[in-house]
Amino acid sequence: MVHSGDEIPSIAFEAGAHIRFVGAKVAVFVGSEIICLLRDDIPTIPWPGHWDVLGGGREEDESPWACAAREAEEECGLELEPSDLLWARQYVNSRGKNVWFFVASVPVERAASISLRDEGKALGRMTPDAYLSHEMAVPQFQQRLVDWIAGL
Repeated sequence: MVHSGDEIPSIAFEAGAHIRFVGAKVAVFVGSEIICLLRDDIPTIPWPGHWDVLGGGREEDESPWACAAREAEEECGLELEPSDLLWARQYVNSRGKNVWFFVASVPVERAASISLRDEGKALGRMTPDAYLSHEMAVPQFQQRLVDWIAGL
């Protein structure tokens, strides 16, 4: 199911204040499954207790891809490389801010040592179908995964 799809926009790798976005998420495939993070069950955070993909808020003037890669390393110890990237698209979130969604793929060997870090309650893996049908998956990331699959 993983494919290289369309060319990645170069702006995904551009850093600087002129690149306007607030965060980035990445659906990382390991084989045919996506790495998922069970969000903390804290009422003050968006989507408490839901299954999320890796990623989060931008720091300083980092590029969209650098943001997603940093968050993946912070959340589970996975070091993503630009060559892992399969797909990228910019979206506008519910607050009218630009955000990025990426799809990446890593070999099983590179994902063998991942573990839960300081955020979230658990790490798991789901097939795309399982994530898309899970009642506790974050809905906007379900839709963004559908957008990627539609391009297959």
